[in-house]
Amino acid sequence: MSDSTVSEYPLTKTIMKSAFRPIFLIAGVFSLVSMIIWFAMLFLKQDMALSAMLPVSWHAHEMLFGYVLAVVTGYLVLAPNILGGSRVSYKVWMYLLTLTWFIPRVLPFVNFDLALIWMFVIDLIFGAWLLGVSFIKPITGAGWQRWGISILIALVVAANLAYYLGLLGIFHNGELLGLSFGLYFLLMLVMLLSEIAVPILKSEINKPSKASVRADMGIDWLFLSMLILIFIVSVADSLMTNTLPLAIVSGLTGLLLIVKAIYRIAKGDSKNLLNWAMITAYIFIALGFVFKSADALNPVLTRQAVHAFAIGGIGILTMLLMASMSPRKARISSSKFSFSVFLIFGAISGATIIYVLAPLWLAPKYLLISAASQLGWIVSAILFLMIYTSTMLSKKRRSKSRSNRQ
Repeated sequence: MSDSTVSEYPLTKTIMKSAFRPIFLIAGVFSLVSMIIWFAMLFLKQDMALSAMLPVSWHAHEMLFGYVLAVVTGYLVLAPNILGGSRVSYKVWMYLLTLTWFIPRVLPFVNFDLALIWMFVIDLIFGAWLLGVSFIKPITGAGWQRWGISILIALVVAANLAYYLGLLGIFHNGELLGLSFGLYFLLMLVMLLSEIAVPILKSEINKPSKASVRADMGIDWLFLSMLILIFIVSVADSLMTNTLPLAIVSGLTGLLLIVKAIYRIAKGDSKNLLNWAMITAYIFIALGFVFKSADALNPVLTRQAVHAFAIGGIGILTMLLMASMSPRKARISSSKFSFSVFLIFGAISGATIIYVLAPLWLAPKYLLISAASQLGWIVSAILFLMIYTSTMLSKKRRSKSRSNRQ
């Protein structure tokens, strides 16, 4: 005889009982608010009190080192518990970590002389703290993935340091170098985390053996080769003046990404929309490297390449990470959940297509294209918050009586 009761957490306890919940919620809200602010600055000519930062620099920095790192933080907090690695203890310091992320996001709108200095200091404290989390609470028990994640976070922190030193006038061209390296390093990082995340979700649904989950998580030589090539492209794109090697390596990277997408189509779960979201992201990233290869020889596709990486690659993969790690992920097999996932990734894929491909035929309408693409991102963020906020704030819990458990 089943004897169970349903009780409710207070809303505050519901939000705070798992550290990833406030982080993912803040990340979703921030991606929406920051894009609305950027839209207002760009198209509505609204002035913002951005201390010592150009609007375009603020937009690029906050979407990369703000939004993306928030998603990475939420994933690193939650994933060890799912993978059976070191269990994260949800203590006060995890919420202090979230606070150190949040403060620099607000400081650009505070008009006082030391705002940039405080933003610089607190942002780097957050980066160092996140790096420590990746070492102390590893996602996987062993293997190069664990060290790859920590190394990439260290490289992201270094790129952020270069950005701030450039803003402060200490490091010549540091602002541009920090953004350029940060884009590539964060692209590599979310690709690596996504390769780990999707097999986890598949295992939770189909219930394979632990051994098969570990084997499925073993990222093959093709993926490692892709990461190495992307790192080479990042160096060549940022530091080298000879464009032919950049064109060759970028083209080869795009080719390997297409092969990887085909491999996932053949091997992956055809009914899992998150698997198809990852395939779509790989195709957009591959297109970005094709554009980068062409742009190296004839620089007319720089914006398309950057936004293929940023929207189609990083944008889709960060939404994938939040979707795959959110509560009730087992509902991925239900038609309602799958349709919701389809709407989210359909909106952001549409935003990528508009920004990356439409200018090839409608170049004079670039501002209109950019506005439509940004609205696509805003719609995807709203959909994510509408769908996942209710599950993250779910106050109900089911408990069984002692006699039934014994």
